[in-house]
Amino acid sequence: MANKMLVKFEKYWDAIHGIMAIAYVLDPRYKMCLLEHFYEQIYGPERYEAEIEKINTTCFALLHEYQLELSTGKGVVGSSNISSSSQLKSDKGGAVLEG
Repeated sequence: MANKMLVKFEKYWDAIHGIMAIAYVLDPRYKMCLLEHFYEQIYGPERYEAEIEKINTTCFALLHEYQLELSTGKGVVGSSNISSSSQLKSDKGGAVLEG
């Protein structure tokens, strides 16, 4: 019985954990480092880095999609205060985007 429950949980967890992680990273109160810490506890040292890479890839894909929509004027309501030469920093201090 417990094995069936675990299989069912893992099925639904696999479907939702990525979305929850992205929401967590985008929340200004939290950072990717903390997500890495929790993922290492959840997935273990051999698997967590691959899971973190999936989250990084998805976040950058979302950012790229947003930039494309912003540059073409699609989906933008009102004006933006972001200059075209702004630069975002990653949690580790390096530049991740230059516009």
